[in-house]
Amino acid sequence: MSALLLFLSGNEAFVATDAAAAVGTRLVSLTPKIHVLPHLHVAMGVRGHFGALRHVIHLVQNLASPEDLQTVLPAKLKETYGFRVKWFPKLWGFDLGFAGYDKTGPYVELISSVSREDHPAFEFRRFEVIWVSPNVPMDLLRSSYDQADRDPDGAAIAIMDAQRSGGGAVIGGYGQITSVGRKNITTRLLKPYPDKILQPIDRFSGITVKSDEGILNFN
Repeated sequence: MSALLLFLSGNEAFVATDAAAAVGTRLVSLTPKIHVLPHLHVAMGVRGHFGALRHVIHLVQNLASPEDLQTVLPAKLKETYGFRVKWFPKLWGFDLGFAGYDKTGPYVELISSVSREDHPAFEFRRFEVIWVSPNVPMDLLRSSYDQADRDPDGAAIAIMDAQRSGGGAVIGGYGQITSVGRKNITTRLLKPYPDKILQPIDRFSGITVKSDEGILNFN
């Protein structure tokens, strides 16, 4: 599984992911995991098995309207993938994280094929502040969110670096972030990681940590 970050800052919604497609800890390819869908006015970040996600992404891309995203997608995902994830959870377990803008303003929400505490599978859940997976320490989450209003990219980098070094998922290649505002959707590079194709990912390489003297890069 990958890194997936969803958060609100100012009058924008943000989604960030890494780009590693891996077998075990070995980097197989660089795979963008954020998909911009202008007709739905959202950007979608994905986590899960790449082969299975191709089908899911195709389904979302062919929704006709923002209303279909909210009303049609949950039932369609459950109908199509509910039995598959029951029998093959490692293959068909996925998270779809959305950063969007509607008449209420910016929003971030998640729909997943697996159930979490207080969040049933195949149902949308919106978040008022921030959601990330894999989890990071709460103090880092708080400090990063406090930073997000003045430096959303820096906040996302701090979280993604912690996710990478934490070992809860294979994270690497590069970090990507997309912001969604009232009129614009903007995607950009967060940072590259020094990972090599067909080589194992060293989860401690390329980590940026803060010190009293400033920023230190470990390569």
